[in-house]
Amino acid sequence: MLLVLAAVTLCQATDLGSRQASVNAAGSLQLIRSSAPDAHLATATGMGSDASCVVVHDKGSYLSVEIEVGTSTPPQTFEVVADTGSDSVIVPSCRCQTCGQEAKCFTGTNKSSTFLMQPERNGDIPAVVMTFGSGKIESVMATDVVKVGTQSVRMDNSLLLMLDQDLDVPITNFEGIMGLGLPQSAHRSAKRGANGSGDDVPRIWGFLEAGNIQTFSICVSPTSPTTTGAGGGDDGNIGVGALRFNTGQLADAIPSVGHHHWALKLAEMTVSGQVVNLLDTATSGSATQLSGAVIPDSGTTLMMGPRHGVKSLFAAICDTWDACKNAVQADEAKFITFQRVLQDCDDVKLQSLPSMTFKLGEGSTTKDITLTGEDYVMVTKKEKMEEVVKHLGDITMHAAQPTGQVENLCVPAFGLMDEMAADPGQENLWILGTPLFAKYTVTYSLQASAETIGFSTHCSQCGGAGGTDLLRDQGNIKTKTRRVLNGPVRVSHIHDQIIKGKAKAADHV
Repeated sequence: MLLVLAAVTLCQATDLGSRQASVNAAGSLQLIRSSAPDAHLATATGMGSDASCVVVHDKGSYLSVEIEVGTSTPPQTFEVVADTGSDSVIVPSCRCQTCGQEAKCFTGTNKSSTFLMQPERNGDIPAVVMTFGSGKIESVMATDVVKVGTQSVRMDNSLLLMLDQDLDVPITNFEGIMGLGLPQSAHRSAKRGANGSGDDVPRIWGFLEAGNIQTFSICVSPTSPTTTGAGGGDDGNIGVGALRFNTGQLADAIPSVGHHHWALKLAEMTVSGQVVNLLDTATSGSATQLSGAVIPDSGTTLMMGPRHGVKSLFAAICDTWDACKNAVQADEAKFITFQRVLQDCDDVKLQSLPSMTFKLGEGSTTKDITLTGEDYVMVTKKEKMEEVVKHLGDITMHAAQPTGQVENLCVPAFGLMDEMAADPGQENLWILGTPLFAKYTVTYSLQASAETIGFSTHCSQCGGAGGTDLLRDQGNIKTKTRRVLNGPVRVSHIHDQIIKGKAKAADHV
């Protein structure tokens, strides 16, 4: 699942039907096959106990890591989105005219000794246009070393240098994407030309595949890491996390059921132990819960779900939360009441929010993922308004006027998307974004050709197995703070399209 960089209005005290994110299916994601796939040699270094750990920063609407590209001195570094929903490594080329004047950009020619572009006989190089729900990224394929922590991987014709982008990007200076998604080598194929009528293009490798990385884990803590002396963090958040490679598979990991994305079977969702009906009975005529799937995606700001499922979940929370249950009005739906009551950020009320649990997996292999109110509520800001009275002759007018002051607004960390399937039989699809990674360390594994996902509540900072636990201090849970969201959110998209073109090598180095 590649990332859509799009703005979406948070669900507030209005009809959710008017707040649906623009997310539409665009056909299966497919990758390019190499004419000589066996000739590829993965190159990876940095296999120490914690040597390949890199710090994860909480940017509010996304998680980021710093990477180095090339072998120039000083290194060319980029702070990129850590995205388990895509598998491409993308950084801006210095030839990009739409990447922002202040954005960092990569130069390979005469700067990085390992940089290489392989033009074809006619001097053209493959150009890749990746189409997302919010626009397009046009890139050219290059070869160079990408380093994350001390994990160095040679990306043969698989480093994508962005030449143009037309995205609604909620990032001031978009510096790229570090794709950690399920390797797509078995599923992608593409042709050159808008109609796919040309020749095959070279194969694009993901970072995990190119580096022969079998496992990795990622987490971020919403708590204050007091032992590091850290203060306020990015966009008001306090806390950092860690991305580790080759961590080993967790013993209670759950098999992934996704073919194109990291995904888990959704067996059941409950609020305070009560099962939530996730099926739209208005269209099905049945109250049986629909089989579904969950995609843990670090590149998505919120937890996304189908319209009816989100409304049913909010109503279920209202039914078991006294502050909401006592505020229900005859002409107001419960899912609206929940959002209205939540807005004022009353700590006493919020502390009594019920927990919700996603039962993931199937058969004898299941795992309960539980989120409390601290986990599924985010704080944003709104400007205070005051009522003013204006007199225009005999006419008295009442109007709202900005005061220049802001106040906290608490919102559920959920968004809406179209009801679409990750794969056949998984029509009830949910995407668990950054709130999941602030509660659990999520471990992804490709070992023994069996993709699995595991969860742990231990999130330690880089520095070894004995490093400071960001979620616990000497066995005691630290005081948690709600994550802060300033600005637009990032919304996932289930499918993307890859269009192949040609670009003159001399123009894009």
